[in-house]
Amino acid sequence: MFRQTSNINNRHTVVAGLAYTLPTLFVADARIDGDGKLRFQLGRDDIPLKSRLGFSLMGNTDKE
Repeated sequence: MFRQTSNINNRHTVVAGLAYTLPTLFVADARIDGDGKLRFQLGRDDIPLKSRLGFSLMGNTDKE
């Protein structure tokens, strides 16, 4: 689309997963793709610090 090239020819895969909201309002997300790669993610988007200030927190097994 933007004239970008890719060195991987086939990127098609199937992904299945499950997301669950924990009692602390963190979202736990587990996914597995067609190649058998498992990914787990834990995060929260609305952590309040003050009435007009907040932050987000996220970590996953992809080390992003």
